[in-house]
Amino acid sequence: RSLPDASAALAGVEVESSELLVGEERLTSAELLDAAATCEVAMRRPGSALEVVRAKLDEAMRLLGSDLGKTFEAEAADLRVRLERAEARASRLQLAIRKAREKAKDVAEKEERLNKQRQAFAKLQRTYD
Repeated sequence: RSLPDASAALAGVEVESSELLVGEERLTSAELLDAAATCEVAMRRPGSALEVVRAKLDEAMRLLGSDLGKTFEAEAADLRVRLERAEARASRLQLAIRKAREKAKDVAEKEERLNKQRQAFAKLQRTYD
């Protein structure tokens, strides 16, 4: 039951964090950092659920070993595939968070340069007024 819940929660996080995933260009550095933090908080519960499911699956596979038999082989393969898909989704979100933080740093530098240019322009304009 944990895996479907975690997968659904991650899908919800993807929807809520779409601006990070599509690389929204018009976000300020503060908005990028806020979106990254929000996404990170939203991922905590499903991320830890995936870790628990992975640990349980690995433990079950270790205990059953080659005695898995044909009965459980299909179910184990299906669970493994679904878990790997959910883990891939979580990895994409983590990557989006890292990229958003890096982009926020770049955007902050651009914002600072633009601010300095505006101040210099305003000073020059006052000089000529």
